[in-house]
Amino acid sequence: KVLATGNDFYSNPRVNGNQLAYITWNHPNMPWDSTELRVLTLDSTSNKSSDHELIAGSDGDTSIIQPLFHPETGDLFYISDESGYYNIYRK
Repeated sequence: KVLATGNDFYSNPRVNGNQLAYITWNHPNMPWDSTELRVLTLDSTSNKSSDHELIAGSDGDTSIIQPLFHPETGDLFYISDESGYYNIYRK
């Protein structure tokens, strides 16, 4: 079953229970230029990325890398350059 469609590239899928976090971007952007971090529930009926919750990258000029769910709390952590420098964020 295809879980996410509509964008050109997908990477770094991470699962936590019933949630899947992933990074996505479109050509001509490169992942260090502009990406989005999105989360979907695995029982979702929609596989369109635009229907999945946008966590970070809405400005079209942010690079997000290395999403990771905390193994005990389930909090989602990721690295983003939204401030102009790469920093660690928690959803």
